Amino acid sequence: MVVDLTALSDRELVTLVQGDQSAYGELYLRHRQVALAHARNISRRHAEWEDLVEEAFVHVLARIQAGCHVNHFRAYLMTAIRNIAITESQAWDARWESYAVVDLPRVAHCPESIAMTALTVRAAFENLPERFRWALWLSAVEGWNPGHLSTLLGLSANTCAALMYRARTRFKAVYQLSFPD
Repeated sequence: MVVDLTALSDRELVTLVQGDQSAYGELYLRHRQVALAHARNISRRHAEWEDLVEEAFVHVLARIQAGCHVNHFRAYLMTAIRNIAITESQAWDARWESYAVVDLPRVAHCPESIAMTALTVRAAFENLPERFRWALWLSAVEGWNPGHLSTLLGLSANTCAALMYRARTRFKAVYQLSFPD
């Protein structure tokens, strides 16, 4: 007998998930758009929205298969999205706190020195290889993390983190060459 999954309630679909993965597919189709909207409200970075939603769906599926009783699927899913976003944000903050703060040379606060510093920064940035410029721009200005950069460049997140580190180090070295001791 073929069961029309669209006619079943969320609670009934959750009970069917143990033996029928298509039941979870129906839950996914029902709640994906609302989950994306919720992720948009939580995360500022649009590249994270899909990842948050997909990871939350995987998490909820694993919990259901482990025997967890999910009475209100949508509420459970939204809570999973929020918790994953918080965990990732805290991990991201901890990673960035480990980087040393760059001491910029002290310059007088006059328009000429500010303009000169801006020109020096621009020249240092333009002297970097294109790959380093992309890594610096996307991380510092756009707020991308190594995971997001990895999808753009087709590299692993670890490789992108190393690329970002090398780009910052090279930029610092080129910039400091402009200010002899």
